[in-house]
Amino acid sequence: MLVEGHVPSDEVAEEIKRFVRERHSAYAYPREIEFTDDLPKTLTGKIRRVELREAERERRLGASGMVA
Repeated sequence: MLVEGHVPSDEVAEEIKRFVRERHSAYAYPREIEFTDDLPKTLTGKIRRVELREAERERRLGASGMVA
């Protein structure tokens, strides 16, 4: 989620990439940025990375036209 007053856009994503690239190693900066309103979380509030990976895998399979 972005700070109030900022709207998700390609320009904001590029600005985030540039900010991280200038301050970290080349391998550390994000190649893709996706904005979302909510993240899947456990009851204790931890982000469920498994669900994020599954959603990304399904999205990539759907984009390539393959059927799982």
